[in-house]
Amino acid sequence: MYYKIKRIKTVLLNVLVSFIGIFVKRDPNTVIIGAWNGLKFADNSRYIYQYLFFNKTGLGLNNVIWATREPA
Repeated sequence: MYYKIKRIKTVLLNVLVSFIGIFVKRDPNTVIIGAWNGLKFADNSRYIYQYLFFNKTGLGLNNVIWATREPA
């Protein structure tokens, strides 16, 4: 029973986020990258972030953001 409730909750949350995503204006020149649920700066996503960050003017990007759980 718990599995079914959790599954329904997940589906409803995904529908809500998708619905909000339709109306929120996104900037095509901004990239957000993260890994390990915001706990680590590691693996392939780290190297993609570093590549995009150091080459953002040549790639036409305004912002390259690393998503983390650490406080600012």
